[in-house]
Amino acid sequence: MNPSACFMIPASARHTGQRGRARPGSAGGPTFRATGAGTRRRRSRYDDGHPPGSPCLPNPKHLAPPRCGGVSFCCNNINILNPYRHFQHAPASSSGRRALICHVAVHKLAAMMVRQRLSKALQQLSGRYRAPARRRLAVALQGGGSHGAFTWGVLDRLLEDEDIVIDAASGASAGAVNAVVMASGLARDGRDGARAALARFWRQTSTRGSFSPLAESFVQPPFASAARLAFDLSSRLFSPYLTNPLGLNPLRDILAEMVDFEALRRAPPLRLLIAATHVGEGRTRLFHERELSLDAVLASTCLPLLHQAVAVDGEWYWDGGYTANPPLLPLIATSRAAHVLIVQLTPMRSGALPTASPQIVRRLNQITFNTPLVRELEALATLGTLYGRTMALLSPAARRLRRLRLHRIAAEDEYAALDSTSPMTLDWAFLTRLRDAGRSAADEWLAQAFGHKVETPALAGRDTAATCRTNPST
Repeated sequence: MNPSACFMIPASARHTGQRGRARPGSAGGPTFRATGAGTRRRRSRYDDGHPPGSPCLPNPKHLAPPRCGGVSFCCNNINILNPYRHFQHAPASSSGRRALICHVAVHKLAAMMVRQRLSKALQQLSGRYRAPARRRLAVALQGGGSHGAFTWGVLDRLLEDEDIVIDAASGASAGAVNAVVMASGLARDGRDGARAALARFWRQTSTRGSFSPLAESFVQPPFASAARLAFDLSSRLFSPYLTNPLGLNPLRDILAEMVDFEALRRAPPLRLLIAATHVGEGRTRLFHERELSLDAVLASTCLPLLHQAVAVDGEWYWDGGYTANPPLLPLIATSRAAHVLIVQLTPMRSGALPTASPQIVRRLNQITFNTPLVRELEALATLGTLYGRTMALLSPAARRLRRLRLHRIAAEDEYAALDSTSPMTLDWAFLTRLRDAGRSAADEWLAQAFGHKVETPALAGRDTAATCRTNPST
């Protein structure tokens, strides 16, 4: 081999003792003399084959894309703001050349951003540009038996809007079922598949519930409510291990037919958090999308006075609404969305003091199933106060918490007109009425929160846009 042949310094030699030292008498160019036998002239990436001692100017053909702050820039064929003028007096040291390359890359990036802004402005003036309005949204779905049909309507309207992207969903009881069925439909056929899956699930639930002796097809009004009340009272006297020794649950068959849990675990379309209550320890267990199963969803819906406890991984669980209804703080920690929507089925406040026994039981149930949500909302407000503005400047978590927006769609108006046994009602007319009310509430909320066009008549007096920041002082 010709001793004067030029070649690149191997990458391995740049970090070991094999790297050569600079040749004395050179003009500071990137030529080297190798140590040991066999002297060879080595060429760096900036050398264009110039003879020794001649000025070595960078050649754009040999410029490797430099990295500035973890971002790779390509400086080949630069023709913005005439950056070649900087090469007329290129620095001799390699560090100076790297700084020069980064300087040129920044010029090119700035010019590109200017071009994009000008192009967007021209398109807006010509009416051909539509700003992206897709918003990430996390939904927290409360449980409530057949009142979950209201949540069905809310989700149906959100899925209909192409500008809304549901990033994550959490739920307990009926909220968990709605979230899982929606996720299964999304994984199979996208938004339309999710809407169809929800409609099919509630239709199947109504059809199979019509064979119940409590259905209005068997007991006509006004005796239907009395029959459901009698069943509710009997469930408090007789254990489900006596009345249903085989542990039959129609919901198991419906979910097994509709939801492919294996496919959902393998490729979940969104983050899921399903809550269940551990019977022995009284704590919440959250099932994530990668560990979902049919038993996990049934555990989240298991009312202990109606169904036997459900075993998951050798542990027994009851309805998740007792401890997380719905899971809110874990949803905020898991999701990347800046907006969190709570779909609340159980009213927070009560009007007159309940004095009759059914009214007392109903109000006790409302307080029981709302307490977990109230605790999490109070914890969020406390965190926002503790972090304050100073901590928001230092902590990314604090900044994200202060930017968080909480929204609420409440079914309080619908709930006030129902009796205490209505969560067991599965008649199709009742379910579709709740669905339509949910769609209308979601439509009104979209118009108030994001300025979207209202497509269905809004119901007066509904608390749909109760939006708050996590810090109540702001």
